[in-house]
Amino acid sequence: MILLNKKSSKVLTHNNNGKWLAIVLTVLAGFAVFFSFSTLFNPVPVVVAKHDIEESSLIQADQLEVRKVAKRDCQKGTYKHIEDVAGQVAAGHIFEGQQILGRQLNQDEAGAVVADNFKPGQTKLTLTTQQATWSSQLRVGDLVTVVAVYPSEGKVREEAVGRIIKPTAGTIMRNLKTIQEGQSTSPAQTEISFVTDIEGGKRVLLALKNSQMVYLMPRHPSLGGVD
Repeated sequence: MILLNKKSSKVLTHNNNGKWLAIVLTVLAGFAVFFSFSTLFNPVPVVVAKHDIEESSLIQADQLEVRKVAKRDCQKGTYKHIEDVAGQVAAGHIFEGQQILGRQLNQDEAGAVVADNFKPGQTKLTLTTQQATWSSQLRVGDLVTVVAVYPSEGKVREEAVGRIIKPTAGTIMRNLKTIQEGQSTSPAQTEISFVTDIEGGKRVLLALKNSQMVYLMPRHPSLGGVD
């Protein structure tokens, strides 16, 4: 009778161990599935087009936004920060909501060098979105008429004619004067560069100081301007 009880006890202990092992394996399997799903669906920041962006146009910050997407839906070559994309040239048409990829931006450095050349008697000016306004439809090589608005005189003056060259994207931090004046300045601004004649460049610099607004208006090629 005692031998029977000992045998039953061993069988019971064996069964309990088997149950605990099964529970542990089930829990481990559950964690494995959880971490697999977490890796696939964990949201990551991605820069997407807020609006349609035309081919060869200058991409501006207000055309972009950062969205959270599942990691599995994040395409290779995307960007996490708007300042990494703003100011570059679209290599093709980018549709609203589309993730911005490196291959969609114009990376042709050789073309940029050619565009950046200017002749004797000419100069290059670089303006930021805090200094001037321009159309997002502008493309590298386009001609622009630089106009300035003088409300006190009730006039709009043509200051210069320029040719757009490859823009740059950079971070421009607030200076001490701006902070003291309490102005709201975005830490990341889009820049645009253009070539113009030296005298026109001087007038533009003066307009930046004295006018209320400077605008780069698209200019028809038949009107001529900067070679």
